[in-house]
Amino acid sequence: MKHTAIILLLGLLACSWASNSLRAENVSGEKVEVDAIHSATMDAIIDQLPDVGNEGKWNKKKTEYVYHPAYHELMRRVAEGEEPTDAQWRRILVDTRAIRVPRRWPADKSFAISMRKPRWLGVCEIRMKPRTEGLKEAKAGTLFDFFQSDCITYGMSMYRAALCQRLGKLPLGKHHLVFNVVVKRGKEDDSFPFLLVEKKKKEELLPSGILWAGNMAFDVEIVDSVDECVPPAESDKLAEAVRHSLGITFSDRYADNTTAIFIIDPDVKDYPILADTALSLKIEVLHQDRVVESRHLMASDDDPFALLMSVSKWDHQAIGCCWLKSVPADLKTRKEDWKDWSVRVSGTSDKAIYLWDAKRRWSGLIEMPIDELIEREKERTKGKDRWGHFPSLR
Repeated sequence: MKHTAIILLLGLLACSWASNSLRAENVSGEKVEVDAIHSATMDAIIDQLPDVGNEGKWNKKKTEYVYHPAYHELMRRVAEGEEPTDAQWRRILVDTRAIRVPRRWPADKSFAISMRKPRWLGVCEIRMKPRTEGLKEAKAGTLFDFFQSDCITYGMSMYRAALCQRLGKLPLGKHHLVFNVVVKRGKEDDSFPFLLVEKKKKEELLPSGILWAGNMAFDVEIVDSVDECVPPAESDKLAEAVRHSLGITFSDRYADNTTAIFIIDPDVKDYPILADTALSLKIEVLHQDRVVESRHLMASDDDPFALLMSVSKWDHQAIGCCWLKSVPADLKTRKEDWKDWSVRVSGTSDKAIYLWDAKRRWSGLIEMPIDELIEREKERTKGKDRWGHFPSLR
């Protein structure tokens, strides 16, 4: 079990690396260079913070996590006592997508928000208490270093619970929601001997206690339908992008026999429109033009282990995968029978509101021969079995 935990934690630490360059235009009109970061304003540094999940990378040679320079500088300043303003804290948490609040929401669903604890805060808890009567409090993180318990399951359950927090129903119309927010640090115990506990350098150690207490306000409109929140969209360009996101592979890692796995792995670098397009798909497997299996699958960023399997060449990654029980295991080698199999994929609104960054949802329909799906997966993975870790197969 300990070897398994080590492998899983190594995977969690293998975060994708954002650009090393800090040269960029920002809201304050400044341009920031890496070698000038120590003299940059706090606003200029915040402008360069990558999204949560892309704060840095795991250096295998040094066996340590290396933060993006902007995050390293932010940690250094906060550790030395510099206090970001209320407006800057809001940007630190919202602009990096640590806190995601939808601007529109269907009236028949409990209003929900998404939270993720930024890695640089370490042992920390973020609480958001709504001032609106009847809405529940939301939180992310913990004041206890659960990694020291050697229980990756507990840590992952907390992480995923924070990603979708239902606060309560709101009536139709526009609402100005105000939250009292507290960012509180716990105490990190460096005495634990486990190899993968992240050891922060002295200049990165943040003080324990409340780092910030303030408020955040969001304008939200409650509407009649999901389509008013995530409008349907269909075009030849979007259909091509979706088509190139799909694939089928065969793996023997999850069952006694080889199993077919259907994969959604959008490549945002080649198809930027997919960065904010919800892929909530109905998957129908056809054998000799007859539907033999039907599944629902979404491309999301809610499973860090599954994201490790993505071959997308961009910081913004999402992935989805599921077993296809109707596809026989030996079809992998029976190429002469591939002509009898195809997959019909259609866009739906099911759970699309929980794909937090979506501005639209694909609503088209395509049917693909199974050989195209198999060959595409081979091509984008260069023939390697990408399922070295156990993803959330549904």
